Amino acid sequence: MVGELVDFNSVIGWITTVVCRCVYLFLWIPFNIQLHFRRQGISGPPLRLPFGNAREIVRFMKEAQAKPLPAFHHDFVGRVLPHYTHWTSSYGKCCLFWFGTQPMLAIPKPELIREVLLNPKGDFEKPEFNPLSRRLIGDGLFGLRGKKRLRHKRIILPAFHKTRWVKEAGEGPKEVDAFQEFHVLAADINSRTAFGSNYEEGKRIFSLQEEQTTLVLQALRSVYIPGFRFIPTQKNRERWRIEREIRSLLRVLIAGKKEELKEKSMNLLGLMLSANDKEKEEQRMSTEEIVDECKTFYFVGNETTANFLTWTVLLLALHKEWQSKARDEVLSVFGRHGHIDAESLGQLKIVEMVLKESLRLYPPAVFLLREVCKDTKLGDLTLPAGVEVYLPILAVHHDANLWGPDVSEFNPGRFYNGSSDPTAFFPFGMGSRVCIGQNLAMTEGRVVISMILQQFYLDVAPTYVHAPMPMMTLQPQYGAQVFHFRRLGIAGPPLRLPFGNAREIVRFMKEAQGKPLPAFHHDFVGRVLPHYIHWTSLYGKCCLFWFGTQPRLAIPKPELIREVLLNPKGDFERPEFNPLSRRLIGDGLVGLRGKKWLRHKRIILPAFHGMVSAMVASTEVMLERWVKETGEGPKEVDAFQEFHVLAADIISRTAFGSNYEEGKRIFSLQEEQTTLVLQALRSVYIPSFRTEKGGELSLLRVLIAGKKEELKEKSMNLLGLMLSAIDKEREEQRMSTEEIVDECKTFYFAGKETTANFLTWTVLLLALHKEWQSKARDEVLSVFGRHGHIDAESLGQLKIVEMVLKESLRLYPPAVFLRREVCKDTKLGDLTLPAGVEVFLPILAVHHDADLWGPDVSEFNPTRFSNGSSNPAAFFPFGMGSRVCIGQNLAMTEGRVVISMILQQFFLDVAPTYVHAPMPMMTLQPQYGAQVLHFRRQGISGPPLRLPFGNAREIVRFMKEAQAKPLPAFHHDFVGRVLPHYIHWTSLYGKCCLFWFGTQPRLAIPKPELIREVLLNPKGDFERPEFNPLSRQLIGDGLVGLRGKKWLRHKRIILPAFHARGGGRVHELGRSSSAIVECTGWSGRNLSRSSRSVVFFVKLFFWPALRSVYVPGSRFLPTQKNRERWRTESEIKSLLRVLIAGKQEELEEKSTNLLGLMLSANNEEREEKTMSMEEIVDECKTFYFAGKEATAAFLTWTVLLLASHKEWQSKARDEVLSVLGRHGHPVAESLDQLKIVSLRFCSSTQYPLGCHIVLQFLIVPKNVAVMKQVEMVLKESLRLYPPAVHLHRQACKDMKLGDLTLPAGVQVYLPILAVHHNAEFWGPDVSEFNPARFSDGSSNPAAFFPFAMGPRVCIGKNLVMTEGRVVISMILQQFSLDVSPTYVHAPMQLMALQPQYGAQVILHRMS
Repeated sequence: MVGELVDFNSVIGWITTVVCRCVYLFLWIPFNIQLHFRRQGISGPPLRLPFGNAREIVRFMKEAQAKPLPAFHHDFVGRVLPHYTHWTSSYGKCCLFWFGTQPMLAIPKPELIREVLLNPKGDFEKPEFNPLSRRLIGDGLFGLRGKKRLRHKRIILPAFHKTRWVKEAGEGPKEVDAFQEFHVLAADINSRTAFGSNYEEGKRIFSLQEEQTTLVLQALRSVYIPGFRFIPTQKNRERWRIEREIRSLLRVLIAGKKEELKEKSMNLLGLMLSANDKEKEEQRMSTEEIVDECKTFYFVGNETTANFLTWTVLLLALHKEWQSKARDEVLSVFGRHGHIDAESLGQLKIVEMVLKESLRLYPPAVFLLREVCKDTKLGDLTLPAGVEVYLPILAVHHDANLWGPDVSEFNPGRFYNGSSDPTAFFPFGMGSRVCIGQNLAMTEGRVVISMILQQFYLDVAPTYVHAPMPMMTLQPQYGAQVFHFRRLGIAGPPLRLPFGNAREIVRFMKEAQGKPLPAFHHDFVGRVLPHYIHWTSLYGKCCLFWFGTQPRLAIPKPELIREVLLNPKGDFERPEFNPLSRRLIGDGLVGLRGKKWLRHKRIILPAFHGMVSAMVASTEVMLERWVKETGEGPKEVDAFQEFHVLAADIISRTAFGSNYEEGKRIFSLQEEQTTLVLQALRSVYIPSFRTEKGGELSLLRVLIAGKKEELKEKSMNLLGLMLSAIDKEREEQRMSTEEIVDECKTFYFAGKETTANFLTWTVLLLALHKEWQSKARDEVLSVFGRHGHIDAESLGQLKIVEMVLKESLRLYPPAVFLRREVCKDTKLGDLTLPAGVEVFLPILAVHHDADLWGPDVSEFNPTRFSNGSSNPAAFFPFGMGSRVCIGQNLAMTEGRVVISMILQQFFLDVAPTYVHAPMPMMTLQPQYGAQVLHFRRQGISGPPLRLPFGNAREIVRFMKEAQAKPLPAFHHDFVGRVLPHYIHWTSLYGKCCLFWFGTQPRLAIPKPELIREVLLNPKGDFERPEFNPLSRQLIGDGLVGLRGKKWLRHKRIILPAFHARGGGRVHELGRSSSAIVECTGWSGRNLSRSSRSVVFFVKLFFWPALRSVYVPGSRFLPTQKNRERWRTESEIKSLLRVLIAGKQEELEEKSTNLLGLMLSANNEEREEKTMSMEEIVDECKTFYFAGKEATAAFLTWTVLLLASHKEWQSKARDEVLSVLGRHGHPVAESLDQLKIVSLRFCSSTQYPLGCHIVLQFLIVPKNVAVMKQVEMVLKESLRLYPPAVHLHRQACKDMKLGDLTLPAGVQVYLPILAVHHNAEFWGPDVSEFNPARFSDGSSNPAAFFPFAMGPRVCIGKNLVMTEGRVVISMILQQFSLDVSPTYVHAPMQLMALQPQYGAQVILHRMS
């Protein structure tokens, strides 16, 4: 019994000891460490036992790695170290976190990092490895500590002398495929240099280590449980198996190399083997220790170098300018085929800079850990023993405070004179534990990069996805796909029989045409010639590709193009057409060669002169139709279709003495034939595949026969000249009927297509670029007048029109390329071309080459042709030389005539439905048509009226798109987000434009002088429009919505409540403001029931209803939303009646506040002074809503601005404290002394402060008006973020406004926000916060009207301004403000201008 009791007591004692030990280790020590650091001002995420913050780290990493970066940029610290980035943003750069019960102190300051790593006393040691990681890297130098590490280092160090390594590394592979290739390369170099082996001998070891890496990484992501590695789980058994096999293979390798390497012991394995037999302990290394070191260097040497090389090659592939500089340096030192030698590597300064910048941006290790061995002083910190110091290499390397604002850019120049801050650059660590292979890695980098650049060019592959990820080292998550290619002369994509590169071309075209361009811009070569752009980026501008077995050599150099096209010897001929294309254009002049082409050209050429009268006649038909369809309003037409009909009519008249109607069926058949031919031309032609001739030939024969006798006598048009040649006796002057038919096919197609597309693009460009449309119109009117006749003699005076046409042809040439066939072996520049090669001349690419046209190459700038072409050899839209387009002059004349006649009568705009998608068919065409608005305009236009909703649905669409994503940064240029419809329409139709809300016309007036005329109109010609009936359920029939006599009566009764008559009640406002100070987070817990109802009502029911057109009577239908509106309105009115009844006796006697004045008016007998109880309820609804919304939004933006502009916050606080002291209470007299207060007001829209203040019915002190500097700041806040973003006024009768005549009923739309952000009125810093602009009042008083102006100016204007002064003063007395990292800047128009996602501000209590 006693024995059992003793045993029981022993168990109890043992359990007590264990529990006490656990409490001590897991609770007491962590608590003391946290307390220790908290006293030093360091905090961090809370400790969550038993895993610490390990699970949070894993969650952060998973979220970060779930999606790649949107683009290849170098600002990725938040992806690789998301937990560190998050915690340092919350707790400061030095923060404490936990991995299990192990505290880790983040130290990002270079001076402290240097102190840790260079500590000579051994106070900071490398932490013990997780036992599972030893399965991967063994007990090698990398993880050793103390004397054993020192002994191993002495033995191993001589192996890393760089001279010997260069010789062996230079024998490595010469072709690189980034991540995988460099792992093989690094493994091979590591095997050669360290073990006297090669990759093949160690291949199985590397493979096993990759498997082991995966297993170890899984384990390292969680906290290690002591003894867990001995449990026979599936993964542990797999780890044991791999470790046994690796050690076995290493022993075999070591045994095989033992005798051989002992004699030449300067490599790693040799040095270790020679130490195996040493007698002295400090020089000896056992066989198991050698195995461990081999494991370490097989892994670490391979991973570090492979990833370092991978990122360097990716960076060079991305940054071609540095690739070029590095290559030039390598070639200047070693030549194209020179051998890499150790002595010359020191001359590679640029390569050295590139390598260091690569290590800065993408260091192999993203952090280091050091364990504090004893209580130690570090800077101002005291560190207890056992704490691990976390040194975030990546974060320090990407710290803008250390490296400058371009920290995330690849700029090797920063290492020109070493590092700008050596302590901030430590990719291999520093001090006694600096990576032993540092010099080896750098030398390997120089050698490998030099050898690659000697022979290869690099490009990032389109399949590469940028996603840096920390494994054991920093790696690309999805691989590093890089194009590498040898280029000594001309190269290109490989020939793939039997189609050559034809299928690739089709694939590129389909992908490019699968989606339109995101905007109407002119940088579209990659959409039209995607294969050419892709291949030239890989193989150089002169590259060779294949269409079937036909080689095509791209020649983009103007001097060579000129040599080809102007060749007088006939060495370059037009290639034979695909037989299927003859179905479309016949055997006409375009496709003929040799003597037959010359004969046809001589016969036809005289037909291409004059013809202006026929062009005018055809254009008049089109314009008469436009006038008839349009009237005075805008009309949307597809210019592409319109100009095809016009060009067809002109070619019919000028060439065939016919018209469009006679040839209509021929044109229709040719369009069908075009589709079929294009399908065939996209693939390689198979001989004999074509079918019989099409049916349009019979129609041409009938047409020719019908015109034969008529045209023979007047033979100056095309058909007449050809018919007159039928009967010629001399062969060189004769043309057969079949040849005439073929020429007719050619000109019916080519003449129409070329001109139609030329005119289409020109009109689109003029519609987009209004300034050039205006200049061209002015010129046309000065030459021909508004109704003058177009004549050939005067066309030569149209210089601006000529420039516009040429710039249109430069940007959108009809043909995007030309081809010429080499007829015999020929020399072209430095190239030797064999006969049969086709030369591909990319007209479009040359026309868009910035090297030839300047940096504005993709802009529409006709002035570049003011003195002809700046580079004539680079401008050839119609070809050049003997085979220049025969209709060139005809096309240009047609362009002058048609454009002139259009501009005489019409204004042009790009339609909202137009989608910019240039596409090469037979000519360059708009893929989805060319929708243009044309209208006859004496003044103002706008988007078309779309019944029954007008433009309301467009407004909603614009608003949804704008609000779908926040602004990328906290800046003040946000008008396009809040008024997107206004910005879009004014860009199309001018600043004064007309749009429709239902059938209600609204005229936008952004000119301050006209706005002033509207708002200050003394005759009442502009009245506030009637409210949408649904809005009355929100704000009632109160002062805001009333009109006429009733509005005037209510204003007279209410106005005294808002007069400044002393400061007796400023303390009430102060008492309201103190709620902010005492309430955590400004949460709004005291919001009254009626106020909450209003907020809920407006957000859920009222605002969505106002976005659509009101249908009369719809508010009476018992829909779900209407019933909810009725219920809410009924409850609000009921609560207000109860409130009014409760205050009636009290307030009737002291009637100076709002409710008191209205209640005293309830008993008045005279009608002009009385106010009914229902009217009082309506006014209360109005001021409950309007008073709160306007003030709350104003205060919110003001506080946000103060939080983001610290200099103004500091000035404001200093002044408040100088006037009121730290605890003084604001009174009206002291407010008068505040000269600087940067009053930006801080009540969130969720907090009821605005509402509560209105209920106090404050009387504003008179002397507030003298606060000049306060006014400056307040006004600047109101300028940037006015509570109301626009106003409406309705014209009550036909009247004159400036130069405009307004009919009764039109609503004038006054865009407050757009006027407040207009650089014309406020200067180039319009989007910056600059209160100084109000130092002498407003620089433009008419352009500043946040509370409106005139008789309907906001009645609570003075109240709002005083409220701001009081609230901000009290906040700044006790708090400093910062914008929270969670704040997302997204201004949004609800009823007032509000932050869409809230306004998160961090409060710091002032001590």
